[in-house]
Amino acid sequence: MSTFPAKISWLLIWPVFAVLIGLYGFQSGWIAIFLYHSGILVAARATVTPWTVVGKGFRPAPAIALWIVGLGGAPILFYLLPVFLGLSVDETRTALQLGLEKSGMVGHSFNLFVIYLCLPNPAIEEIGWRKLLFVDSKMPHLCDLAFGFYHLLVLHYFFPFAWTLFAASLFGLATMGWIWRQLVIRFDGLAVPICFHAGGDFGAMLGLWWLLR
Repeated sequence: MSTFPAKISWLLIWPVFAVLIGLYGFQSGWIAIFLYHSGILVAARATVTPWTVVGKGFRPAPAIALWIVGLGGAPILFYLLPVFLGLSVDETRTALQLGLEKSGMVGHSFNLFVIYLCLPNPAIEEIGWRKLLFVDSKMPHLCDLAFGFYHLLVLHYFFPFAWTLFAASLFGLATMGWIWRQLVIRFDGLAVPICFHAGGDFGAMLGLWWLLR
């Protein structure tokens, strides 16, 4: 399936636009993620992509196992985030708290955001990046790099010019994008990578909670 130039251009530009407008413009994590997801859902609608694709290829054993593997993001984030930032745990906690407060992610708003990020978000992202922008190849691809790239703007909002963190995150997220793409090929559907993605998001949120407590 060809992905150039329109599809990959759109999926590189739209998430960046959503983060810039929502997070940097309106100082709202909710506006940013709603803009981002709206773009994917509009594209899915335009290409007549049904929601049933999220259940295709479901296999209970690998889905559950990979969801648990995804939880490993909690200790990784807790222990490595301060290292990549060159900060103490307390300094990292302070930076996170300031960023969350600035983006309106406090109290019940943050709790709801965590639920949203761990439930609808993995399915919507997988539809966008591994369905609409599907590349049937075992080789690394520009779409994997594009998936990792837009996350750097989110990180920059919390940790400006943290180049070591940016490099590690870009590599890690691009690698995960490649792995999830291979799972789509392996299981002929989105269900297993969605479960892995959901576990990773939940693990990341657990890591943040661990840092913030």
